[in-house]
Amino acid sequence: MAARTLQACAACSQKAQTVALRGERLCRRCFLRRFERLVRQDIKASLPEDWSGFIVLDPSSEKLVRTLFAHAPIRVVRAPAASVRSPHVMRRRGLIAAAKGRGPLIALPWCRDDEIALFLGSFGSPGSCAPLGNPPPFIKLFRQVSSAEYEVWCRLRRVPAAPPPAPTAAADEFAAFAASHPDAPFSLLKGIDTIATLECGTPKEIKSQGTRRGS
Repeated sequence: MAARTLQACAACSQKAQTVALRGERLCRRCFLRRFERLVRQDIKASLPEDWSGFIVLDPSSEKLVRTLFAHAPIRVVRAPAASVRSPHVMRRRGLIAAAKGRGPLIALPWCRDDEIALFLGSFGSPGSCAPLGNPPPFIKLFRQVSSAEYEVWCRLRRVPAAPPPAPTAAADEFAAFAASHPDAPFSLLKGIDTIATLECGTPKEIKSQGTRRGS
């Protein structure tokens, strides 16, 4: 059996088996702490003022929500694994109806790669901004991390990862570009958020519009 290679963790300097997060090699403990801090900050910045809990569709979303929001009401609605990282899940009327008004947010296990692929695939289409960002009643949990980092987190937390959507030519081309320009995905994600806000409003504005329409 090959000996395990130990490296110094970039955060705590402990010699351990390390995994990558945003270009740094981290031990298991530091990886989980940094990973969950990144996604928690993004989620909290996107929560409407009147959110009342979560609807979770898959084991990884349930694990994250229970880890970061231990006291939040959670309703588990299992969906086909292949659908929870697909744009089609955001068009399921039954799900949207379950979160109508001041109901819970629908938690999706979307990663940064999924958001970028959605943007590239719908670029130039009228009204294509609707699924971008975090429009209530949806909240995309893993937008600040890559698919590979999400899969590592799932392995360390011992939950199954939701399978990614089918690759597209545009997403593959961007991934090849990002391999030599590591800052590109972060810059593009910021641009996507700006476009979504300009076209659709902030999550709080979208939520208040929906409440007015439903009243």
